[in-house]
Amino acid sequence: MGYDTKFSGALKLSRALTLPEAAVILEANEDPDTIPAEDRPARSYMQWVPSETLDHIVYDGNEKFYDYVPWLTWLLAHLKSLGVTATGTLHWSGESAGDTGTIDVLDSDITVRSRKSPAGDPHKPLTLQALQAMAFAALKKPAA
Repeated sequence: MGYDTKFSGALKLSRALTLPEAAVILEANEDPDTIPAEDRPARSYMQWVPSETLDHIVYDGNEKFYDYVPWLTWLLAHLKSLGVTATGTLHWSGESAGDTGTIDVLDSDITVRSRKSPAGDPHKPLTLQALQAMAFAALKKPAA
């Protein structure tokens, strides 16, 4: 049971994340208890993750994402502490008719608006398995 909201779109980062920076976000995605209790939203999981290209933030595709704006606020503050800002639009669609809208982000400032959600999303969410493969590939590259 519970309410399901789906998202499309992506937030472009001012620079690509490093593998360790992406790992911290994925660890928070897997286990929100890795974030101090006073810094995180009260319930649910953080379902915003880096894209496979490490230069966008996207929805991980899992169901029952609650507190998505507070989690995005936490993530953008975390990224800002790393000197990274985000810009772009995320579209949501909930189970109830008319529960659609956008989250517009400009230089890490959030504006939430009700609108219709467009289809299609070229950015894929990063998984721990893909991050491990990327790290392994980086180790195999000859030094420049």
